[in-house]
Amino acid sequence: MKKAAFLITILLLGSMLWAQQKYALVIGNGAYTNFGTLRNAVNDANDMATALQGMGFTVDKVLNGNLKQMEDAAIRLKNRLTEAGRNSYGFFFYAGHGVQLDGVNYMIPANANIPDRNFLRERALSVQLMLDMLNDSRNALNVVVLDACRDFPAAWSRSTNRGLAVISHPPADSIIMYATGAGRTASDGTDRNGLFTTHLLNNLKTPGLEVNEVFRRTMSDVNRASNGDQRPALYTDFAEVAYLGSRPAPTPTPTPAPAVAPAPQLSATQYFDRGEAFYNQSNWDSAIAEYTNAIRLDPKYADAYVNRGIAYRNKNDYDKAIADYTEAIRLNPKYADAYYNRGIAYRNKNDYDKAIADYTEAIRINPRYADAYINRGVVYRNKNDYDKAIADYTEAIRLNPQYAMAYNNRGYAYYLKKDYNKAIADYEAALRIDPNHTQAKTNLEIARKARGR
Repeated sequence: MKKAAFLITILLLGSMLWAQQKYALVIGNGAYTNFGTLRNAVNDANDMATALQGMGFTVDKVLNGNLKQMEDAAIRLKNRLTEAGRNSYGFFFYAGHGVQLDGVNYMIPANANIPDRNFLRERALSVQLMLDMLNDSRNALNVVVLDACRDFPAAWSRSTNRGLAVISHPPADSIIMYATGAGRTASDGTDRNGLFTTHLLNNLKTPGLEVNEVFRRTMSDVNRASNGDQRPALYTDFAEVAYLGSRPAPTPTPTPAPAVAPAPQLSATQYFDRGEAFYNQSNWDSAIAEYTNAIRLDPKYADAYVNRGIAYRNKNDYDKAIADYTEAIRLNPKYADAYYNRGIAYRNKNDYDKAIADYTEAIRINPRYADAYINRGVVYRNKNDYDKAIADYTEAIRLNPQYAMAYNNRGYAYYLKKDYNKAIADYEAALRIDPNHTQAKTNLEIARKARGR
């Protein structure tokens, strides 16, 4: 009996040692001393901490933290994951003000006094520092969620880019998600939680969802709920299968199937996601088939019409593309992306007046739509209206000072006006932003030769 009891104890200890260890850090900064109050950040952090605890995470929570509290908590998370070793998951959630400077993202402590952009490096917590620490832990998976894309109210921040910067190289074994796309901002919301966190919580609490599916569904849910105004950004370097909470229930032993079993019926969202996968592979025909299935099940699925239209456009079937964009606009008259994409199709058909009308409507709905200004500028340039083209490129640059293509296009408009000095200045600006911008390099050489004649 003693020997048997000893063996059972050893087995129990072994299972405990190999059980998945999960650690999380949740930070919510809302009561800012110098930058106003964010109504939902603390609620988002509290609700996220509760959800993660329910999924088996050991959660460290910091509310309205100063820089030292945030740094200390980040170090604790790293140490826990390092000690747990490879068989551990990490989860970092931040809700609060965030700002980028020179391509680096910073999380702003609640009591921060940042009178000038140059103080950011020493008075805010760098997202990259957080990512580097998690990467050093060398654990199985780290998830980083940043609901920090709100408008930052500091006067000096107007000289920086809006929102957060792109994650160029996600750390190994990581999933990183922004509440909205890089360079864009998201509303703090009017309910208990922000729009993004509301849908993320819903998907985290859904039993049996694989981690990648949690974030894919969240992207789709936020995009649909905001009518395309808020599109979360996802950066991933994780190709394995993992479950943050419960795993799917075991599949019961199947009963003998009939000779011809009916194919399982997928939901409209599942067909849409399959269409996205084919689209990302440039498999336009298969993407169109899946979007069509989604529309068959949900005839009011405006996103499916828009994406099918883009696939048709990539096949140069502009009339079918225009028909799909038009139906999306009928379903949602405020769908800026539908107008924008229809404008591209009209431009490809050389129907410049209709293209300009659609770009203009997209801009009216979303005045910060830099891509719409760029594309309208291209059409004006094709109509030889260089002054209007230059005005549109200039507005795109104002909205996004790091938009290399806008500088290149404006330079070409100046070149066509024979204003070679301004053309050269714009091409050089494009190359400062993107030294590998081949078109700008070629155009710069041509403009310098033209100026020398």
